[in-house]
Amino acid sequence: MNIHLAKSISFAVCLLLAGSCFSQFQGIIDFTRKKGSVFIKYKYYVSGQNVRIEELNTNGDVEGIQLVNLESKKIFALNPTRKLFFEVSNRRPSPKLATKVKATGKTKEIHGKTCEEWIVKNDRQDRSISFWMSKGEYNFFIPLLNVLNRREKFSVYFLTIAENRSFFPMYAAESTKSGELLGELTVTNMESKALDKELFVIPKGYTEFER
Repeated sequence: MNIHLAKSISFAVCLLLAGSCFSQFQGIIDFTRKKGSVFIKYKYYVSGQNVRIEELNTNGDVEGIQLVNLESKKIFALNPTRKLFFEVSNRRPSPKLATKVKATGKTKEIHGKTCEEWIVKNDRQDRSISFWMSKGEYNFFIPLLNVLNRREKFSVYFLTIAENRSFFPMYAAESTKSGELLGELTVTNMESKALDKELFVIPKGYTEFER
């Protein structure tokens, strides 16, 4: 084989492999979290190593913003009302939890995506969470959960699923052993699109909050 042709083929293969390794979802994900009678709306903006998380009230107004960089592992919290920001320090050790994980084999369509059901249980806490997960290019999600290091059960239980790397939960329900429903996470919209890089930087006019 011609040496130049061989180099060209090798280069093309490398590009293909690189694209498959770094390709991931880019766009907007809207979801709601229900805990008892309380509803909270969230909006994720995802682009490369950057994630913007907005928390909205029932009127759809943005009450809080977090800018997360998955590479540097830095989080900045923004108050859009007072136009303040500060860097979030999260040095808590990650929780260790023994769970039982099971893929039920059940599937259903959610927003046009085929989702598989996985159930995560912890008998000591008397909790069971059913995750309906879409498999795709969601490589941002596990690093995001690790950086945020939240203690709420939806995050902690999801991280115990060994096969979670390329999944995103489109719906999740937390319940007790007796079947009492305690909380739900529901994706209401998922849109793949290119995003303005200005979404992931602290806006001009914001002042750093001195704590």
